[in-house]
Amino acid sequence: MRFIQTDIKGLVIVELEPRIDERGFFTEAFVASPFAAQGLKSDFHRCHFSMSEKAGTIRGMHYQVEPCGQVKLIYCLKGKVLDVAVDVRAGSTSYGHHVSIALSEDGNRALYIPDGFAHGVQALTDRATIMYMVAGGDYSPKHERGLRPDDPALGIRWPLPMVNVSPRDLTWPLLSKA
Repeated sequence: MRFIQTDIKGLVIVELEPRIDERGFFTEAFVASPFAAQGLKSDFHRCHFSMSEKAGTIRGMHYQVEPCGQVKLIYCLKGKVLDVAVDVRAGSTSYGHHVSIALSEDGNRALYIPDGFAHGVQALTDRATIMYMVAGGDYSPKHERGLRPDDPALGIRWPLPMVNVSPRDLTWPLLSKA
């Protein structure tokens, strides 16, 4: 595994090292000790799957506030997605900035998202499926927050027209009101 720090401190691309042969590939998607050696949380205790039926579907931008903040490790299992993380850490020099990364079923990389980031994803193919592991707090409706994925202040360039966005995701506040 190789860990690549993005332009936003704490947000890390994890490059996996698949072993490829005529059968396909094998890769270690997660091993705790390399994560811990990088100073990253490695005590993941939940795992979620999400499938978006139609390309263009947006899910997010979600996060939880303390004491229920969450760390996420995102993989794409089928198809291709654009994964986006927005820094919402109070006092951060990169507050409101985001990183976008394409993840695909090729098994070559994942995105490590620390606590204090809003997270969202756009399906770039039909039936795009992601898996994400969670460390930190359990889901708590009273600690859940979000940002509108179409907030112009975020400047997210979704590659496809936004479709199938939940009404709830469209009612989250703009960054200026969050």
